[in-house]
Amino acid sequence: KSWVQTLMQRYGVIGKRDFFSFVVFLTTIVNRVQISYWFIVVISYLAVGGVLLSQRKMLKKATRISAQRNVPAEDRR
Repeated sequence: KSWVQTLMQRYGVIGKRDFFSFVVFLTTIVNRVQISYWFIVVISYLAVGGVLLSQRKMLKKATRISAQRNVPAEDRR
């Protein structure tokens, strides 16, 4: 792997997390509060949409796991 790939693997999570803060910081520094507001609104709606879309899949997975826990150990084979 190149050093760029290694760097992105290590610090990719920080970049994703801090991108939101960085954009809000830049837009407020240049006194564009309206852009910051709409950026926050759009990102919030996208996050809610992602949760709602994945909710059914997560509930199925949780139900399957809890059903496996209720089966006695000798019957799990």
